[in-house]
Amino acid sequence: LKSSTELRNGVNYTTTFSDFDLTSGQAKRTHSVSSLGLEMKTESKPAFYYYPKMGSKAVDINNKNMLSQGAQSLSYFRKKSTDPWKLYNAEVETWKEWDKDIWRKYQMYSWRGDLNSDGSYSGFKPFNYNKAAQATGWQKTSEITKYSNYSKVLETMDINGNKVSQKLGDNQSKVMAVCNAAHDEMFYENFEYPNRLITSFDHTSTNTSTENNLGLFSSSTIDATRAHTGKYSLKAPSGSGFSSFIESPGKYKSSIWLHTGNYKNTVLFVNNKEVKHNPDQVIEAGDWVQLNFNFEISHSGTIRIVTKSIQAYYDDFRVHPVNASMTSYVYNEWDELTHVLGPNNM
Repeated sequence: LKSSTELRNGVNYTTTFSDFDLTSGQAKRTHSVSSLGLEMKTESKPAFYYYPKMGSKAVDINNKNMLSQGAQSLSYFRKKSTDPWKLYNAEVETWKEWDKDIWRKYQMYSWRGDLNSDGSYSGFKPFNYNKAAQATGWQKTSEITKYSNYSKVLETMDINGNKVSQKLGDNQSKVMAVCNAAHDEMFYENFEYPNRLITSFDHTSTNTSTENNLGLFSSSTIDATRAHTGKYSLKAPSGSGFSSFIESPGKYKSSIWLHTGNYKNTVLFVNNKEVKHNPDQVIEAGDWVQLNFNFEISHSGTIRIVTKSIQAYYDDFRVHPVNASMTSYVYNEWDELTHVLGPNNM
């Protein structure tokens, strides 16, 4: 494709594509001219220009052949063809070689320098891919800090250092929960995938799916006779329950739904220290009762939910920092979303 023309709001826009990359065939320059005379131009460069290992296998069989991934985009305008081009937007994406020789997107930057009276930037300095420190005008807007084994983004950090994370489930195919906290500070389990649950867990595992951060006591079983959401809950006989693991110190809130009749006998243990539920935050909804716990840990540790006496049924368990908000999701056997639980686990 060399050019295209469209009519938008009574104005014709003709866009010309040029400066094609000989390896990927992609246009690195687009030039748009309106019937009113305004011209706009975008110049882009693919990531393999700066990261040779992402380049064509025709050049090196060990390259990753990631030819369509972008690294830089500079946008310009001018009011008439005799005017000089003026920069109004500059975006950069950096890439990183993660574990197992896998290249993934890493940091995103935008140019935020001084402005001219017409809104264009003055004093622009190109991004230096060979240095960690950049010119003052380059502002890091976000950073991807954790991926799943299948290259799905698990955790990002914004310009202020705040993190947003998501937990995956069902063999990392679905989003189970999202939270404005670090990935190792939040957890959610709905017990809908019994074949993925285990009687012990390794919190140091590189498999970061939600299932591998929860362990069932040997006497606890998945039950299909009752559920708060979905089709299943966890049936725990007296003295039984399940455990999870939190890797970061801080103040946390935990919430869980129990089938009515035995909620007073359920306690939470944090590193073997008993934490009782907040009596002011006991919420009843039909045949289910929600309990809420607040606790603080000074280092990483194990969290256990245990029924001290009489059988109990558990569902929709979550943990996150007290100053964070979580939304969790439940799907049916056809992978359709059936329930959304908001910040209050309701």
